[in-house]
Amino acid sequence: MIEIGHRKNRIVLTVIRDGLAKQPAGWLRAWTAGLEAQGCLATGDGTKLAQLVAESLPLELNTAFRLLHGSQVDIGPHTRLEVVSPVFREGTPPAGTAPEPLETTENGSGLTVIVRATANLIGFETAWYGIRPHAGHAGFSIVPLRAERKVQGKVDPMPAPATNVFAFPPDAAFYRLFYKADQTEFTALAVAARTQAGLEKRTRMLEAGPASCKTLNNELCLAIPKGVGVNAYIAVIVNGNEVAIPWPATVQSAVQKDGEDARAILSRLVVRKDYGGRLVPVEFDRREHAILGLIVTGGETIAWK
Repeated sequence: MIEIGHRKNRIVLTVIRDGLAKQPAGWLRAWTAGLEAQGCLATGDGTKLAQLVAESLPLELNTAFRLLHGSQVDIGPHTRLEVVSPVFREGTPPAGTAPEPLETTENGSGLTVIVRATANLIGFETAWYGIRPHAGHAGFSIVPLRAERKVQGKVDPMPAPATNVFAFPPDAAFYRLFYKADQTEFTALAVAARTQAGLEKRTRMLEAGPASCKTLNNELCLAIPKGVGVNAYIAVIVNGNEVAIPWPATVQSAVQKDGEDARAILSRLVVRKDYGGRLVPVEFDRREHAILGLIVTGGETIAWK
């Protein structure tokens, strides 16, 4: 479905749209990461090429998103991460204090975990993390933005989270949240790599075997502690203000974040997405509601006022 050729001093890709559209979730990003691994592309250029291919074809709604993203959560430049951690009474031993899972169920849209809190639980901490590009080379780092602690009804801001759950070494550059559940156990991992190709390889290893950092020799892999929740959000601009929407997010969820009835503002709705490095308006039929189901990937501007 993608043929690579040469024309003078340029590389030319010939893409068969129908064949590409039939590929499984995440295939296009994994394919370009393979080109990186072979040395055909510089580090970081695989993602750029995948996006270029996806945006250059007339695809059905959200097909491009499916080809670029697998079942796990990709962390990109517009990702915001919310981490909710339990707070226990001072002096409480760390062992045995985490909430105990009673039941874990999985469905098409996520996971439901029912837990029983311990008597030593007195509150919780909420921390937000953002993405900072590396200077001088591809990739980025995950950095704390702000935090607050709520204990017995009192909310106190904090200069930083008590524990940085994304404390990767400086050479980490590409990241993914990996989730896996069975009937009695739920595993959440933050996985990193030095290249996009490395991240794809490490993801395949986790999907094929035990969901444990031991599978990756504990290298560039952090297990999210039991009882700690990590939620991924996407940042978009809504009527001039940045808002964070739970991943995967749609135009409709962005509009509703502003308290509007999405269908009532279709005649005034303007959506701009990145195309070729600049924001351009998305053309859509205002008589239909399909635009509301468009998945946003971050950085879009959505306005109607």
